[in-house]
Amino acid sequence: VASVLAVLTPWVVASPVAYYWGYGFVPGILFHPIVLLLVVLPVMVGLFLLCDRCQKTENRQIKIQYLLILIGTALSLAVGVMTDIVLPYYLHIDNFARFAAMGTVFQSFFIFIAVRRYNFMTELTPGE
Repeated sequence: VASVLAVLTPWVVASPVAYYWGYGFVPGILFHPIVLLLVVLPVMVGLFLLCDRCQKTENRQIKIQYLLILIGTALSLAVGVMTDIVLPYYLHIDNFARFAAMGTVFQSFFIFIAVRRYNFMTELTPGE
């Protein structure tokens, strides 16, 4: 539904804007609610679930794996929200490129460490 609204109406993205670094957009009236509902809220729920699992597990290696995924996901969300929402639309700082997609590099890096060093997802046990 959000994709259809974004493509067919100006309610999500009102209009494109050309900057020296690339293209941005003017948000429509539904941009912020859709971002909060479809991006920020699911990631926050995921972070909460990771925190819960991290606190409940007694296995040190699994706890480190959860912490690495938690840190990477939190950094990815923080970079995305700051550079693509807070700075341009609330603080009106528009003279830089948006880095939400680049924020996933943080998550990928921490997942790589969890897989390589701590064998993340090699032994999946129920309840851990």
